[in-house]
Amino acid sequence: MLLDVAPEDGLARLGRPTDRIESESAEFHERVRRSFLSLAKADPDRYLVLDARQPQEQIGREIRRRVRALLPDPVPSGSEAVTGMIPVIKDE
Repeated sequence: MLLDVAPEDGLARLGRPTDRIESESAEFHERVRRSFLSLAKADPDRYLVLDARQPQEQIGREIRRRVRALLPDPVPSGSEAVTGMIPVIKDE
């Protein structure tokens, strides 16, 4: 998951003193951002790039959607036959 946000927006969210990496120049942070976006563009099946300016709930929904597709079904395949119902997985 790559939560993409402009460096100045991301650093403005800190709400605490910066550490050594966070104190680096804006140019450094932009290079890091471009590098990660380049990696994601080169291998789009491996990365989910999300606009981190979106509401947290929307970002969480997209992450759950992507992760759920990668994981095995948590409900045993025989469950429907036993209960007569299709198992439902709810987003929290």
